[in-house]
Amino acid sequence: MKPKIVFYFFLFLFTALLVFSYSNHFDNGFYFDDHHTITNNTFIRDIANIPSFFTDIETFGTMPDNRAWRPMITSLNAIDYWWAGGFNARYFHYSIFFWYLIQGVVLFFLFKKLFIREIKFDWLSVIVLVGVAYYMQHTANAETINYIIMRSDSFSTLCVVVSLWWFILPFFRKYYLFLIPAVVGLAAKESALMVVPLWFIYVLLIEEDWSVVELRTAQGYKKIVNTFLKMLIPSVLLVSFFVFIRIHFMPSGKILFEQAHKPIYYFITQWYVIVCYIGNFILPLNLSVDKDFEIITTLFDQRVLFSLILLLCLLSLALYCTTQKKYRLIAFGIFWFFIALAPTSSIRPFGQIANDHRMFFPFIGLVLSLTWFCVLVLSKHWHKITNSFMLKTVVLVIPTLVIGLHAYGTYQRNKVWQNAENLWLDATLKAPDNGRVQMNYGLTQMNKGNYQVALEHFEKAVQLMPYWAYSNINMGILKNAMGFPNEAQAYYEKAIRYQPNNAESYYYYAMFLQQQGRIDQAVNYLQQGNQISPGHSGIVNLLETLQTNSKEENHVVDNKVIDVENVKLSHEDYLNQSLQYYYAGNFEKCIEACEKALEVKPDYAEAYNNICSAYNALKEWEKAAKACEKALKINPSFERARNNLLFAKSNTILNPFTKR
Repeated sequence: MKPKIVFYFFLFLFTALLVFSYSNHFDNGFYFDDHHTITNNTFIRDIANIPSFFTDIETFGTMPDNRAWRPMITSLNAIDYWWAGGFNARYFHYSIFFWYLIQGVVLFFLFKKLFIREIKFDWLSVIVLVGVAYYMQHTANAETINYIIMRSDSFSTLCVVVSLWWFILPFFRKYYLFLIPAVVGLAAKESALMVVPLWFIYVLLIEEDWSVVELRTAQGYKKIVNTFLKMLIPSVLLVSFFVFIRIHFMPSGKILFEQAHKPIYYFITQWYVIVCYIGNFILPLNLSVDKDFEIITTLFDQRVLFSLILLLCLLSLALYCTTQKKYRLIAFGIFWFFIALAPTSSIRPFGQIANDHRMFFPFIGLVLSLTWFCVLVLSKHWHKITNSFMLKTVVLVIPTLVIGLHAYGTYQRNKVWQNAENLWLDATLKAPDNGRVQMNYGLTQMNKGNYQVALEHFEKAVQLMPYWAYSNINMGILKNAMGFPNEAQAYYEKAIRYQPNNAESYYYYAMFLQQQGRIDQAVNYLQQGNQISPGHSGIVNLLETLQTNSKEENHVVDNKVIDVENVKLSHEDYLNQSLQYYYAGNFEKCIEACEKALEVKPDYAEAYNNICSAYNALKEWEKAAKACEKALKINPSFERARNNLLFAKSNTILNPFTKR
């Protein structure tokens, strides 16, 4: 069989398999960090804000301590919001998957360009295609592709791959065009800076033909110096750009004190984490949206010692592979793996010790090494393989079977991501000692009205992470829902005290105060939250609603209102009457006036919004929600209606007596 025919057959097969395996992920929703960076972020709701994404770090999200200079990601989110006409996660997934497919194409050309300069082999394109298909279909990548805000990993990785590919091409190298995707990658995530050591290692190993044994000779050091000189200008330009954005745009990089780790302990723990990543590369059975790794505080822990030995063996293999020209691409791939992990696995502590989406960039290096090894073995024994039916069958079937199994695994992981309850239940089973996991699973149970189950998980979250704002916020919500407002208030105040820079604490406390009728206090906390996070949509909308209502209330001279029965007025008159009834506390009459307005003007969004407000005041949350949904159907950009709807839905959770 001709290589070209096999190539196109596999191209069709693996593309179809990839599309099918991700076909059930497009309706998966927004989770975890998606909320403070996307759904609660007012800035992404207008693509006219895109220029400000590049100059104002506050536009990235509503949590000051979690902001980063990633204007490309915020821009992509804004474009997807505009394209979808709102927060329709399907459109965000369409965009992410499109760029993922582009990454697969670029990887193919990068691998082939790297390999073809080392060997001439008719079946090279087929083997490269299989290697790229293995990476694209790897089940671990589903953790990144499903997690919308983690497009920062997938898109920045795409930019690194494009930059390296262009770096190899003479035309793009000559005019420094390979810097363009590198800069774009930095605007997506800081880890794209790792393209600099990748350029360096490529030049040293492949172009300078360097070997570790040459460290004993002057020639070896001369090659290192030559590499530095070749890479000096592009490296200085990119690093200078990175330093500039760090100084002018990036936050101070605070770490919550209950999550802070000593650098040395974090570093030795990462040895064990990296080995776990390698385990997931081989057999991805322990994937989770949030891990529960603990800091290891002794070098003599068995996990640390075993991991150190394994990693030293892997590094020794890479160094050995530099000694023979034909093995240097294996070394390059192994170095890629470690270089890509360096930002999160070195001595700089991160609040989260491990994340599965961190494997997305490094795994390309392992796949590169594995694919090149297969090229060497198959090209050497190809004559024997072609003369044996059994060997040909094994060579064709085994890789296809492995990729097919990963496709099945990807399809199953997508199911886990289909709703919050599945996602966080899976995480609690795999990471029971993670406070974030316990809190998020508890939220799914609170939403279902399973308050006792939610309380058990929230108590674990508070025990594991007592100073985390979210564990205290949600305990406050739950305690209020269970009829203990005094305990609820205490938890809200703890959330603000422990993390005063978290706008969510002020927002949910203000909603609680509004429900208690303490409007002035609610406005005060909303104003404080707005100073912390001007782009928080909930704060902006609720503050506008309370302040607007206060102004309108001040215009009511007295509590006397006109009876609208048997009086024919315009729809505006009926709406004004409804407002007067509302401020007089006669919410039933307010609803009647709005219904009269709707008889005159059936598509009157403002009337539905006032009905929603009245039902909210009567604590008939489901009726309120239905009214505001009608208002938003008429006018999707009606922010006051959106805020009233949010208030109604949140109180559907807060009120334990609501019918379900």
